[in-house]
Amino acid sequence: MVSGALAEVVEELLKHRQSERQVTVLDLGGGTGVYAVPLARAGHPVTVVDQSPDALATLRRRANAAGVGDLVTAVVSDLDAFDGGSAELAADVVLCHRVLEYVDNPVQTLIEAGRAVRAGGVLSVVSASRFGAILSRVLGGRCEEARALLDDPHGRVGAADQIVRRFEVGQLTELLAQASLSVISSRGVGLFEELTSRHGTLSDNGLATTLDRTAPFVEVAPYIHLLAQPVRQGS
Repeated sequence: MVSGALAEVVEELLKHRQSERQVTVLDLGGGTGVYAVPLARAGHPVTVVDQSPDALATLRRRANAAGVGDLVTAVVSDLDAFDGGSAELAADVVLCHRVLEYVDNPVQTLIEAGRAVRAGGVLSVVSASRFGAILSRVLGGRCEEARALLDDPHGRVGAADQIVRRFEVGQLTELLAQASLSVISSRGVGLFEELTSRHGTLSDNGLATTLDRTAPFVEVAPYIHLLAQPVRQGS
């Protein structure tokens, strides 16, 4: 899952530090703190940028209830106007989870997210999968919706679809390349749960993790999770 992948990223970054046992995190569109609060509980300062004051109010309550209010900073901002060049927002780990589906210009958002990544840091991107959505509709017997998702260039069911766009792995990789970001790992999220949801809770014996990390299955998972690093000039 995404939280496990983030824990791996944090541990890898900490390996190169002698005494410091924390990394700084910037969570773009982090809303109520699904990722921010657990990261703060692990001792890492997190700044959450979101355009919803209500979501950020919930974040503050959750952070305070978890005893990490001092490690979580909330910033109200339209992500389409986010400036990644702000020194105050620079971070070792930048999260861009479930954001590219909605912003006006995904490439520009990635450019600004990349600018916020400190040297040696990592950008984490999670987006809805077009093929994953198609598979989900087929499994649920909603074949007309699956056909619409397949035919629509943005991977939408129709005009009423609340998600503006869904992605394929290659499309996301290309967007990151356009933003001067290089993918270092790719995985799917939630495929095992999607396939077995109609059978109750099953023991996966590590199968879920294997599916998430195996190329053919990454494309059809509900979500795509990519880790990337900025391509620094001269590197």
